Amino acid sequence: MKNHLFYFLFLCLGFNSCQQESSQHKAVETSNEKISSSESIKTQVQNACDQDAKIYPPSPFPTLLEKLTTSPYQYLTKSLHPIPIEESSLFIGIKRANIRLQNKNEKTLEPLQLEGLRGIQIAFIKGKLSISPNTYPRANIEEWEFQSPACVEQLLTYINDLKKRTPWDVISKSPMDYWQLENRLYFLVPGGFYMLEEAKEIQKILQGIK
Repeated sequence: MKNHLFYFLFLCLGFNSCQQESSQHKAVETSNEKISSSESIKTQVQNACDQDAKIYPPSPFPTLLEKLTTSPYQYLTKSLHPIPIEESSLFIGIKRANIRLQNKNEKTLEPLQLEGLRGIQIAFIKGKLSISPNTYPRANIEEWEFQSPACVEQLLTYINDLKKRTPWDVISKSPMDYWQLENRLYFLVPGGFYMLEEAKEIQKILQGIK
């Protein structure tokens, strides 16, 4: 009788051990599948950026900024220099939104899609003429240069998805707008909501819209 009991316990232990190994094996397989899927998506994104990569002309940013002198406010470029991604308006806005989401115990936003990013320049412009006494129109304009237009489109897709998850005024405390020009993405961040009409005019001049 004791031998039968011992044999039964041995079978049970063996069965449980097999189940645990099977569960661990399935967990590893699932984890590997997720990693493989993630790497596959990342590769596809990178390939999309690479597919139309080519040598583009030098940045038109300084020339575009000069056109703003034709505005009724006669904008002057006070500064123009490169910045790291951490100092960009979009990065700062996403960081602010994530803090808000964390405080509400909600899932944070996906990291920025930066495949093919070559660099960022920021310009600070200010009008020579005032909107009202002691109030001059001003704005920051960022130029994000990528290795191809496809990379820009990847980021635009990310931004559109971002706007579905969080109010845009959380990302930007100012009426920030953006547009694409070949392999470059421009962000316009005016001094405040008092510049809504002036911001539209700045964007039209930069885009060459009459």
